Amino acid sequence: EIYTLSLHDALPILVIETAIYRAMGAKRRDIACIYIIYVVIVALRIIIASLILGIATAFAIANTYGKNLTDTAATAFGTVGNAPQFSVFSLESPMLIIVIGSIFIVSLIASIQPLLRNVRRNPVQDIRD
Repeated sequence: EIYTLSLHDALPILVIETAIYRAMGAKRRDIACIYIIYVVIVALRIIIASLILGIATAFAIANTYGKNLTDTAATAFGTVGNAPQFSVFSLESPMLIIVIGSIFIVSLIASIQPLLRNVRRNPVQDIRD
């Protein structure tokens, strides 16, 4: 089975779950908290997958082209004698924090519209449909 990391496939199920929660007496705020926790879990999965793929790709590129890039940079800048090692990727890069923060922010922003739509729906009509 192919595993997806998106909310798109889960939204019809979440509409039914929302209707059932509302019929059992859950408040809109409770349902919103459930959705936000779900979005955070999906965002964490995306972050983990992105970091694994990104770091593996960066290390593969660094191992394949790192020496050649160092030689090219040393020649271009005229520091052939004792040129510092050129690095494509570093784990201390501030870009990692920016990417992780961006994934969280985009996930939360993308969840606002479905969250508002599903919380405002009529639970009786959703259960009938």
